[in-house]
Amino acid sequence: MTKKGFSLVELMVVVAIIAILAAIALPMFSIYRQKSTVMKQIGACNNLKEPMMAWLDECGMDTPLTLDGATGRLHGTHCEAGIDVTIGSGLPVVRNSTYTLTKSQPDTKLARVVIGWAWTDGCNLCDGRWCMLCNEGTGACNVEVEITDPDGTELTSLNKHPDTACP
Repeated sequence: MTKKGFSLVELMVVVAIIAILAAIALPMFSIYRQKSTVMKQIGACNNLKEPMMAWLDECGMDTPLTLDGATGRLHGTHCEAGIDVTIGSGLPVVRNSTYTLTKSQPDTKLARVVIGWAWTDGCNLCDGRWCMLCNEGTGACNVEVEITDPDGTELTSLNKHPDTACP
């Protein structure tokens, strides 16, 4: 008489191996999901760098900008035409995330634009800000990315050019 199939011990070993692999993979998946979410926000802000530099060059450092947090539309009143103009393609609308815009002039030759994002649900460690500091005299702009990661381990690797543009 021949037996067909697997014994209970063999099945339990297979289930244990799968459980161990899942225990290793799931936390890593969560970290990579958070990183990809933050990279999406950073990429959207980086797409605004060139249009924002052109805007500041054309209309000056003291021209006000407005960011509609619900639609991600960055806009301002054109200095010569006097009409409302959208700058770049805007920021993507991301569920459970809100954008904020802060524009300041630390001195007469510098302009700082800070776009921050905060999550209400879904990615608690993914808050951060994208900062651009432009020098009117040289026409150069520094960009800094700062991610808020309470435990300081995983997402801080996405920080770029620390202490160059963010206040």
